[in-house]
Amino acid sequence: MILGSDGVGVREDGERVVANPGIDWGNNDAFQEKQFHIKGMPENGFLAEKCDLLKSQIYPAPHFLTDQECAALPLVGLTAYRSLFNKGCLKSGQKVLITGAGGGVASIAIQMAVAAGSKVYCTTSSEYKLERAKAIGAVDGVLYTEKGWWQRLKECSKGLDLIIDGAGGDDFDKLLDLCNPGGKIIVYGGTQGAYPPINPAKVFWKQISIIGTTMGSNFDFQKMLVYISHHTIRPVIDKEFALENINEALEYLGNYDQFGKIIIKIKED
Repeated sequence: MILGSDGVGVREDGERVVANPGIDWGNNDAFQEKQFHIKGMPENGFLAEKCDLLKSQIYPAPHFLTDQECAALPLVGLTAYRSLFNKGCLKSGQKVLITGAGGGVASIAIQMAVAAGSKVYCTTSSEYKLERAKAIGAVDGVLYTEKGWWQRLKECSKGLDLIIDGAGGDDFDKLLDLCNPGGKIIVYGGTQGAYPPINPAKVFWKQISIIGTTMGSNFDFQKMLVYISHHTIRPVIDKEFALENINEALEYLGNYDQFGKIIIKIKED
């Protein structure tokens, strides 16, 4: 299996293009059909000199982005856009929490939410990542590795209208406490594992919506490209590796020290 769900390249006619890595979404924008799958697993991905793509997957690369930034955009940009706007219905002036600042989705979601006029907070694992998050627009944040992080976050934010979470895990219950009445929690991942037992009263009494999302449709992808182009949003790049050093890149990624995306450079002819 050839890995890699993101990539930028030159089509045979010479146009620089990016691709939506999701294949066979289906006709319903609300959810993907059973046949939906992702390039890079289980279908061969972009860590190759050439790729076969459906014409419907291919879009002109945003002209203001470098090749590295274009390569970092598709999957995280699509996931963040759908989470914030399609599922989260984000409005200007709302207070937003992005968990796991440092990840690819989180780093671009922060920028998208700031561009929409929101006040953005974050959780992350180190002071270095917290400062990087503030540099791209977050007003404040906390280290989820510290005891009582949710209490400090509640004090500084005074409650949150929208939470974008890719972690799950034992602390998910704390997100319910942080939500304002009528708030939404959008779940796009679960890197920290299963949820703990949840008190239903926290959900129904505050009328909180917990909504799942995975990547997005071609329509979402088109809207994402328009949005990042209008606001000149650039994916955050942490480090670049040559293709022959792919194992080193994967090991680096596995240490969770990065802030943003890891880039693999394919050697040109």
